[in-house]
Order: sequence, then C-alpha cells, then structure tokens
Amino acid sequence: MTSDSHRPRAGARPRPWLWDLLAAFAMAAVAFGLIQAGGGVWDHLGGWDLHGAFLPKYIEAPRALFEEGRLPLWNPYEFCGAPLFATIQGLILYPPVPILFAFLPPFWALQGLYAVNLLILAWGVVVYLRKHDVGRPAAVLAFSVSVAGCFTSYASVGLDHPNFLASMAWLPWMLFCLERAYEKGARPWLGLFALTSALQWLAGYPDFPIDTAVLLGAMAWVVVGGTWHRRLTFAVCGVVLGTALAGLQVLPLVEALGQSTRGREAEAYEVYRQGFRVLSAGTFDFLVVGRLGLAGMALAAFSLIHFSRARLSWLVATLWAIFALEPPLGWLYLLPGLSGVRNPLGWSHLFPMTFGFLASAGAWSVWTRGGWPARALAVVLSLAALVPWMHTVYRLPSMMKTSGAPDYELLAWRASILRGIQKNIPGNPRVLSQLEMDSGTMSRERIPSAGGYDPTMPTERVRRVLNRLNGNVEKYSTRAIRVNHNPEIGSLLGVGLLVVDQALRGAYVKRGYEQVGRLRPRHVILWREPLPRARLVHEVEVVGSGDESLSRIFEAAGDLRRMTVLELEQGTPPPVAPPPEGSVEAAGIRVDEPEFVEIVADVVAPALLVLTDTHYPGWTAAIDGEPTEILRADYAFRAVALPPGRHVVTFRYQPLSFRLGVALSLLAGLLTLWLLVPAGRRSPEAVPVARGGPAGNGN
Repeated sequence: MTSDSHRPRAGARPRPWLWDLLAAFAMAAVAFGLIQAGGGVWDHLGGWDLHGAFLPKYIEAPRALFEEGRLPLWNPYEFCGAPLFATIQGLILYPPVPILFAFLPPFWALQGLYAVNLLILAWGVVVYLRKHDVGRPAAVLAFSVSVAGCFTSYASVGLDHPNFLASMAWLPWMLFCLERAYEKGARPWLGLFALTSALQWLAGYPDFPIDTAVLLGAMAWVVVGGTWHRRLTFAVCGVVLGTALAGLQVLPLVEALGQSTRGREAEAYEVYRQGFRVLSAGTFDFLVVGRLGLAGMALAAFSLIHFSRARLSWLVATLWAIFALEPPLGWLYLLPGLSGVRNPLGWSHLFPMTFGFLASAGAWSVWTRGGWPARALAVVLSLAALVPWMHTVYRLPSMMKTSGAPDYELLAWRASILRGIQKNIPGNPRVLSQLEMDSGTMSRERIPSAGGYDPTMPTERVRRVLNRLNGNVEKYSTRAIRVNHNPEIGSLLGVGLLVVDQALRGAYVKRGYEQVGRLRPRHVILWREPLPRARLVHEVEVVGSGDESLSRIFEAAGDLRRMTVLELEQGTPPPVAPPPEGSVEAAGIRVDEPEFVEIVADVVAPALLVLTDTHYPGWTAAIDGEPTEILRADYAFRAVALPPGRHVVTFRYQPLSFRLGVALSLLAGLLTLWLLVPAGRRSPEAVPVARGGPAGNGN
C-alpha cells in the first residue's frame, strides 16, 4: 500500500490533458503556418468550389441565424429557388462555421475554420495515440501525414474543401471514445462517440461518415475490449445514434438527394469510381506510395514488430481504405445509397490517418525499446518521412493556384449597380451573369437568379431546363446559361437582366434585348421583359409526365404568357375560364422572404396563379388562410387554383423532412444525455469479495 508521504499533494497532480492540448496547439500552429507561408487558402484554390459554392453558404448561415433569427432553410437567389439547409457542403450546423463567420470577416473566418479543424485533429491524434502508449513527439508523424494526405488526394480537392479536413478531424476522437466504450462500458463513452459521429455528419460531406462507419465495423473485429459481437454492437449502435443526432441535417439531405439526379445516374457513377481503384487505374504508386513515402512505410512496418490488437486494427483500416473500390470490397457500392456515390473521396482521405497511427507507433517502438543505434534510426526515418509531408503542406497552395480569389471589391460594386437597376424595374427580375454565378455573388449579395453554382446536386427539374437550354453543355453546375438559344424560356425562368461581354451585345439585341447599363471590366447589362414571377392564366394544357411537360414548355414557350402546362398523372384539372372582355386582373407579391411568399390576387374568372419558384417538397400554400394543393406547372414551378374574387395566397416552406429530423435529433439527444451520465458506482460494501480472501488482500 502506498504511504501518505508518497501520495501526490492536492493540486500537484499532473495534468496530461493540458500537455496534450499544448502539443496539439504547437502541431496545428506549425501546419497552419506552413499553409499560410505557401500561399494560404484564399487566393489559391483548385477550382471555383470554395468561393462559388461554399463561402456563400458559410456567410448566409450566420446572417440568417444571428441577424434575422431564422434557420436558412431556403435559398431564393439561385436556380429559381433551391434548398439551402439541405446542401451537402453548407456546414450550416457545424459549430465553428456560424460562430466564426458571424463575428469575423469572411477571409479571417475561413482562416479560423482551417485553424480550428487542424487543432481538433492534432489534439485527437495526440490523445488517441497516447492511449495506445505512443508518445506525443511521435504523434507529429500521424498528424503530418493526415494533413498532407487530406490535401493530396484525387484532384487535391482537400485544400479548398474545408469540410474534408473537418470530417477527418473527428476520426481520432471517434476511435478514442468507441474504444473506451469497448473497455469501460457504454456510459459515458458511447454517448461521447455519438456526439463526435454527429459532428462528422455536420461537417458536411456524407462520404466521410459512411466510409468511417464501414471502417469502424471492420476494426471492431480485431481491437481489444469485450467480445467481438459486443464491439460490433457498440460500433453499430454508436453510428446509428450519431446519425440520428444529426437527423435534422441528414433527413433534409436525403430528401434533396431524391430531388436531384444523383440517384438516377448511379450507373454512370461506376465510370467515375473506376478512377479511384488504385489497381485497375494504375495509380497505386501515385496515390499510396507517393503520398506515404518509403520512410513512412518503413516506420509503419516497424510498428508490427511489437504486435498489438490496436495496431492490427489500424493495419486493417489502412488496407481496407486503400483497396475499398477493389472487389470484393467494392461490391458494397452495389447497395442502395452507396450506389449513388459519384466520387468516393472519403477513402483516399482517411487511410493516411490510420497509416499515420502505424508510422507513429513504429517510430515510438524503435525509440523506446532499443539502444542508441535504434534511436538514431528512429530519428532518421522520422525526419525522412516528416520533411516531405510537411513540404507537401507548404507547397500545395502554390501548386493549386488557378485564377486566384475573385475581386470582391469589384464584385461588390457590380452587385450595387445590378441591385440599383433591379429596384427601378417592376417585379424584381432575375439576373444572369456568369461572373457573379461563378463567384457566389448571387447568394452572397442576395440577387435572385435562375442559375447558380452547385457542383454536387442541383434540383433536378430546374437543372434539366437549364441543360436543355444550354444544349447540355453545363452538366452539373449550370453556371453559364445561354438564353439567346431560346429567350422565351429565359423569360419563363424570370430572367429580365442579362450581363454579357460587350462583344456579344449585338447578338442579344437581335433577340429582343436592350442595353440598360455597363459593368467593369467589359460587360453590358441587357434587359428583356420576362414573364411575371406571379401571373394569372386562364388556359391550361394538361400532360401526364415530366418528360412531356419539359418538351411542351420548349415547344410552346412563346404562348406561356397566357397559358401554362400543368402536369397531372391522375385526377381532374382545376376549372379555368376566360375573363370577360375588358376586365382587369392583377397578381402582385406583397411579402417576399426566403421561406414565405405572400401574393395578393384580384381574379375575375377561375384561374391558375403560377409562381415561377421551384416546385419542391415542403412548400405549402393557403388561400385566404385555407390550405390548398400546390400543382406542378411549366415542369418545374408552382401553381394554385383560384376562384373569382380578391385573395391572399401564401406559400410557406415547412419541410416535413426537417421537422422529422428535429424530432429524431431530440429523441437521440435524450438518449445521448442518458448515456453521458456515468453509471453509478457501487459502494465498497457492495463489491463482491474475491474467493479465497477478503477484497484487497491481492493475489
């Protein structure tokens, strides 16, 4: 028994968590400094995604949450209206995003987002590896290869996709909590695992939590702590609970997926996935050896000299992630859900981390269990592995530089000109300008547009209209819209203002446009009266399918000012009748908010009120306070039937998917809270006495 004189004094106990945090802070600071020294993540990007698609959502989330006191459920500024909360990579509920972007300018908020994610990752790596008796100095290896691996996967998209780093950052914490649950019981560790799993979902790229769940299931067979079926049960239950915690984000995302074309293009995605197969694509040397390095692979091999179940689990995870697209592992992508994954990016980002665990463990084993020659070897191999990884982090921003960040000062000036012209035109017409759409200006400056930049899953119906209008040139993002091909379809989309290069002015003038302004550097603003966003029609053509409706609006585009194409698979169309000659009707938007539109309509004869905002699940309508059905008109838009008289028509976005998601998250939250409360400890008197002697005699 330890005497009182040898017990640590009160207040003098070591605080390993503080040293872990300090070590993580130093590691994250070095990595962040290297990124900044190499050019940072503002002017250097691998595509338009960062500025065109992600930053506008990061800016809109805190603006809606903190300034307007609402959840940003709907985005009325792109694609004639589209879900905002349900976007894949919006990070609307990922805590660092709304906090940082609420209080910092976008540039500094983005730098802070990378810094926070680097710190979360570094701290998790240190804590997790120290649990497995790997010292803090060796954890630098795992952290460095994780960051370098995140930035050097396919197309190097990890650098300008902040959610990739955010998704990876929670993996070591998930492993730590789940293994603690295996060893010590569900409470509180399974609850903590569910929280970290939910945060990985909220980080915004579904491929990562899906792939992580598969890895956890594979690792559960070989790690220590209880029986294998108990471990597997804990892993499955924890993943399910974490997904349910994020239900308010996951269910709207599932609904958005169903409203896009991704699920219906699964066969085409097999072609994309071939490029991720390291064997058939012949990329093993580039995507594996080139990223991990021979010195790192040697250290990983040394980790297996002192064998443990944990190291075996890291090896299993690493090999699974590398060969995840090869048969038979790749057969998982035949399953529903996974079959709709176009670019399985999670695997190539996750395996450098589990490999890094092996490399760190190998370096630490050689250092601690050998003489000075072994220690010298550990240092040499560690430096030989570490220097290339850190150099990769440093040089990648400059390697990825394309055209740099948009000129935000110029874009703000252009936006002010466009808004000024809009205000002087009745009906607030939608605007088309490729520069503004490429740079995310439409959402950021809240300028309504029929186009936008969504590289993941734009709403299917609007996308199909735009693709057909463009001649199927812009397949995914539909940034460029060639309304000169069919100005009447542009009119149906509500496009009244068009920004084009001044060299194209004559071609558009011949199609009925007139110049109303100029924009630097060499653009002109053209005007052509569109169809009113809210219009009354007394002629209806009924079709039975979406394909028929799409073809018909292109065939009858010139007649859509007086009629509408109504899509009804079954049922009777609402009655309409022409108004008496000389009568006057009107429909005007009185309240126009993202999730609420109010229209006042004076109707003389039975009519349809057509609103050229995207028809989407979750929108409800009421006439004078009484609920009414929303019909699908002109292939992609909304309509309600109105009797004669003066009416107030309201459209409100209240998606069932979100409400069910909130309920699911609340239920999961209650269960998680119960798990977070540690199980009560039995009193000493209740501890059973060991056979052969009283407790504490100790054999």
